[in-house]
Amino acid sequence: MAHKWTQKALIDDCLAELWSTSSDATFLAKTIGFIDRIQDDLIQEIPIPHYQLTLKKLLPTEQQIINLSPDKPAAPTVALASGGTLTDTTTYKVLVTFVIFDEDGKRYIESEAGTESSELLATSANRTISVSGIPLYPGNTGVAPKTIYRRVYIAKKESGESSFGEFLFDQEIADNLTSTAIISSEATSTITPPSDTEVDEVSNEQMLWSTGSGYLRRVDKDRLRRFSPDTSQSSETPFDFDFEGIDSIYLYPTLAASATNAQRTLIYTVQRRPHEVFYESSRLMDMPISWKTALIAGVKWLGYDHRDREGYKSRELIYQDYKERLKRKHRRTRGRPSSVVDMEGDVDGFEVH
Repeated sequence: MAHKWTQKALIDDCLAELWSTSSDATFLAKTIGFIDRIQDDLIQEIPIPHYQLTLKKLLPTEQQIINLSPDKPAAPTVALASGGTLTDTTTYKVLVTFVIFDEDGKRYIESEAGTESSELLATSANRTISVSGIPLYPGNTGVAPKTIYRRVYIAKKESGESSFGEFLFDQEIADNLTSTAIISSEATSTITPPSDTEVDEVSNEQMLWSTGSGYLRRVDKDRLRRFSPDTSQSSETPFDFDFEGIDSIYLYPTLAASATNAQRTLIYTVQRRPHEVFYESSRLMDMPISWKTALIAGVKWLGYDHRDREGYKSRELIYQDYKERLKRKHRRTRGRPSSVVDMEGDVDGFEVH
């Protein structure tokens, strides 16, 4: 029997373990939430190269604190067109996300939802939406990562309803050139845009300018403020930075307004979160299948706890045991010990563990 590692198959497996089915919509949503929580917990405990990606970003000029999550697209322009099968007297709006692939062409990171378009009310004669002005991901196109797609999502508010439903995936534009799209039918997917940044943290890997003019050197920002107190200084090639939270940096000096797009494009590495899970048979799980046992064990623990079912504590211990097994396995794979003792000590002569 073939391994099933699609999101729908895994969700169905977890539902069966928790004595439920997809017909219970409330518990289906809960179970998907459990899966997202457990996969995030596993990745926090066991970071692996699969979740490390190279990104690039066009940095703003004359700005000190810079967020390194992918840009969020501006709103596209929308207009009604004749034909199509969208629903008469229903109001629609559209948004776009950026999808940035790593150099392997398989792993990717998706931006948060972009700005929503204006609203359109479909009529009996005009039930197609023409989308134009779809934003392009900015930055130096001559450096990796070069493969960037856009995804189009649509939300609707039916006649008599007071609010819009969720934005659902409609189509993917497989380039960073096309600026138009046509939506002529209702979305059939359950996939929604990322609810938060997929950047878990900016990596300690070296940050490079795309022009080949050097790299950023990490310096504690308190030291920068002490020895370089003039934060108004700017340059076309800044040289110092410090981390500011998990997905931002403190840049010194700031980028000069005269810097070109190539000079403003920074290449860097991030550790991302796993992609969120949806009840879709066409989407594979975003983690190694060898982690399946631990993932299901964690979901069973959360499900038992949610239902206040006896045995939830033992389920938690089972999950923790599987997680420890994964940790040991990946330590062996990477050929490193589970703990390190620094026998030389720190600058004050104390032993550092």
